[in-house]
Amino acid sequence: AQHMDFNDDVRARFGASGDLQIVHTGNINYIHSTVSDRDIYFRVNDGGSNIDAMVIDSSEGGNVIFNHDILLDSELSAIRFGASQQGSIYEHSSDIIISNSAAGNDTIFENLNSAGDTYVKNLFIDGSTSRVGIGTSSPSVKLDVAGGDIAIDATQKLYLDGGSDTYISETSADELKIFVGGQEMMKFSESSDDRVEIGSTSHLKIQDGKA
Repeated sequence: AQHMDFNDDVRARFGASGDLQIVHTGNINYIHSTVSDRDIYFRVNDGGSNIDAMVIDSSEGGNVIFNHDILLDSELSAIRFGASQQGSIYEHSSDIIISNSAAGNDTIFENLNSAGDTYVKNLFIDGSTSRVGIGTSSPSVKLDVAGGDIAIDATQKLYLDGGSDTYISETSADELKIFVGGQEMMKFSESSDDRVEIGSTSHLKIQDGKA
């Protein structure tokens, strides 16, 4: 096979002014566009059509633009962020992991509001306290929700002890029940005969202010 050999620091130059250069300098390989703000295109043939698969935009500080997906096809391969690569997104056992390996630092999900003038922190994970804030960047408890309501679908349960038998639930329209140890302890009902019942067999019923 025919080939061309270049010694270290010898440049292959392309263009009338040598605008594009390829060089190997001992242990580093360079593809170098020597003209200011001149982009570099990686073009492929996809079924007869020329596609700019990747563009390095020199005018934007070296931003890389991909025409399609970025595929990491091995377990634990990650997209990493920061000079110390402590932020990463990767796949493990079919789960998607968003990781911050900087001890005590926060992970923040934010977006620009509809007015386009302020970034809103929708979800704030406090790395120093292991707390989660929604609508707040200083959660004071394990889950701190500020600035809005919390909604639970009808018939769904709010569990209180980490198990499955102590919970609060709207069991039917306008009827709220409290269960402890799997037993109905209290029921609040808004109907034609507004009432509060204590005990699953109505041991105490309060209706219209009377027991």
